[in-house]
Amino acid sequence: VRDFEPHEALVSGQDGLDDYWNLFRQLKKNRAVLPERVTILLEIDPSQNARIVELIRHDFPHASPTITKDLEGFDRVVTAEI
Repeated sequence: VRDFEPHEALVSGQDGLDDYWNLFRQLKKNRAVLPERVTILLEIDPSQNARIVELIRHDFPHASPTITKDLEGFDRVVTAEI
């Protein structure tokens, strides 16, 4: 993985979610210039599913994130309309 993924994809703060936190903050800050409906899709580590849902709902309380499993049956993709 380290030979193919960008460094930022592998190291993002202590819990690995700093980049997502920053993304949600930017989306919230710029909400007025975005389309009314925005769907986000995020690839996650399966162990982070609860935390990422918590982060989404922090800035977008009305969002209803869903988690899709990968081919191995692990939680892998979070989808949310914000």
